[in-house]
Amino acid sequence: MKSFTVFEPPAAPADRLDRAEAMVFVKEGFSWSAAFLTPFWLPMNGLWIELLVYLALVGGLEAVLHTLGINQGAISTLILAVHIIIGFEADTLRRWKLARAGWRMVGSVAGSRLVDCERRFFEAWLPQQPLVTPDSFTTSRFAAQSDVALQSTSSAVPPVAPGGRRERRSGWRSAFGIGSRG
Repeated sequence: MKSFTVFEPPAAPADRLDRAEAMVFVKEGFSWSAAFLTPFWLPMNGLWIELLVYLALVGGLEAVLHTLGINQGAISTLILAVHIIIGFEADTLRRWKLARAGWRMVGSVAGSRLVDCERRFFEAWLPQQPLVTPDSFTTSRFAAQSDVALQSTSSAVPPVAPGGRRERRSGWRSAFGIGSRG
């Protein structure tokens, strides 16, 4: 069984589907890639401050232990222990990063796979959310949304968003069959 915490960005879009698309699911539990590929895993996940702390810790630990005359095997074992600790705390590091950036936790969910967790979370979360928040609702926005809805039901080509970009059809929406419009 896997469990995830769900985070919403600080400036979440008004529409509930756009808000859902912007959410991030952070897996709880041990991360093998974080444990064994720590110097690569940290920057790949945007954990730059944590990378600097890691490099200072490992460099300082190795320098101090080498100065004390500890053999290289013991130093390697201690550095491996640091990697194992990072593997256990990888999810905490990601949550700290999101909290520093202003993301807020909106819930947690458990399931056998990420897709199951997304489905379970959004089945409970989506019906409780308004289509458009009251403070951002305007007549022109309503008209633009109804035009996009008419385009998506009457055309085999995906609707074009303002700015000329095609609408994205991936992520959690495909789990609900929403991504197969067109």
